[in-house]
Amino acid sequence: MNSIKQNKPDSTYFGVFSESFREHVHILIAEDYSFSLSKITSDNNEETDITGYITEGIEQKYNNRESPRWCSGYVVKEDNPQNKQGYRGKNRLKPDIIIEKTVMRGRPEYILEAKRLNRSSNHAAGVYIGKDGMERFIDGRYGERYGEAGMIGYVQSDSLSVWKEKIQKAIYQKKDRLNLKSEQKNVNIIKKLPYEWKSEHERTDNNNILIFHILLAYSKKASTSNI
Repeated sequence: MNSIKQNKPDSTYFGVFSESFREHVHILIAEDYSFSLSKITSDNNEETDITGYITEGIEQKYNNRESPRWCSGYVVKEDNPQNKQGYRGKNRLKPDIIIEKTVMRGRPEYILEAKRLNRSSNHAAGVYIGKDGMERFIDGRYGERYGEAGMIGYVQSDSLSVWKEKIQKAIYQKKDRLNLKSEQKNVNIIKKLPYEWKSEHERTDNNNILIFHILLAYSKKASTSNI
């Protein structure tokens, strides 16, 4: 990717997030996965439908008086337009899910982009890593204030392990285009998401980005061993 900007991070740059922020985001996604799964009506639900079910579940958690106290410090935004130079009106960029930490100065946002994964060429690993997927983070269209972001794969065919292998292979094959800095590494932020891994990408001289990859099964044919 040859369009990397060589700018130093400004005072709004947050870098990599704290372990607690990262863990809270993962808990919200994992716990509300069960809620979203209960809404699935077929093996081909649209990406926007699934994302809506996830954010609905998170909102219900915020409104539940029995939820952990830390939940009150977050809000979730779905398809929220971003004010970024060069993009105006209807052309503004809209990340799928933003989880904002409202009790911290600067109100940092954990930005997540989601893609359906099935046997259709329109929902394959190449789309996941491409210009409307991972590249949005790497070229700075999404999350330029942060050194960390998330990709979610909505698995609608085969198993989570199959898609993990496919995506990791696709990332490695396009490592130059994706400015991959080091080997992809398995991570286990929480036990409910055992098929997660991270990849690190060069974005500027002083502003690399870690992308955490989360796979969730949304099909009777897909393995549900992540819950």
